[in-house]
Amino acid sequence: MEENQKLQGVYKIENILLTSLNFLRKEAIDFKKDIKNNINLVTEIGEIENEEQIIVSVLLSVKAVQNNDEVFSIDIKMTGLFIKEGTPVLPEEVFKKVNAPAIIYPFIREQVATTCLKSGLGNVFLPPVNFVERGTVNS
Repeated sequence: MEENQKLQGVYKIENILLTSLNFLRKEAIDFKKDIKNNINLVTEIGEIENEEQIIVSVLLSVKAVQNNDEVFSIDIKMTGLFIKEGTPVLPEEVFKKVNAPAIIYPFIREQVATTCLKSGLGNVFLPPVNFVERGTVNS
């Protein structure tokens, strides 16, 4: 770590936790027909009394629809626990809205891919997300 970073401060990952997972699928799905995935992504910033700790959760909901019939759904929430050391150059609000969700999202993508693969749905990939754009839109 550079001496400059030590003087200014940093954000560190303490843990990334799977805090909620709900998965449902129909037993019989016709994979020859089109399936439309409706995806919703929400970021929640936790309230904490300790000024050095930051808690950010990312909630993802995927509803797969075929002919107006839901064939599978997955709702997942992963929470990142971060520690702020010193006074980082990056403002805390930017870290909470942009950097923390961007750190958490790959863990969600992996969990969704693994769950769907094990349930016989094959490879289900989530699209990349521009958290910089999301962070400024939600400000």
